[in-house]
Amino acid sequence: MAKYTDEQIKKALECCYRGFSCMDSCPFDDRDDDCSNCTSLLAKAALDLINRQEADYKHLCELYNERVRIVEEQDRKIVELEAEIERLKKFKMFFEALCGFDLEVLGYTEDGDTIPFDVLYENAIKEMVGETE
Repeated sequence: MAKYTDEQIKKALECCYRGFSCMDSCPFDDRDDDCSNCTSLLAKAALDLINRQEADYKHLCELYNERVRIVEEQDRKIVELEAEIERLKKFKMFFEALCGFDLEVLGYTEDGDTIPFDVLYENAIKEMVGETE
């Protein structure tokens, strides 16, 4: 069987549907007056077209479902990260509230001396945002 384009198959189906003679611009025209060979070729070509389109549709559905799964996974990660950000904000606020009370942290330095909590807090913030002294 010759390979027909999708457009040729659709045009031949339209010719048959509208009752045109096979000789009236039908891509499957084999000059057979009773169209029996043409009809057989057209049926096979139409079935091939339907099967190709069905396979394409299934493939697109699989791609879509995979994309949906990826988006759902990313959404879940976003929710987790937003929750982590909220926990870290609360953690930071807790220690920010301790600043200004002249607290000393014992044993923080190698020699065991105390260090003002405000200095410790500011150093931690600088390290967290990537600032170095």
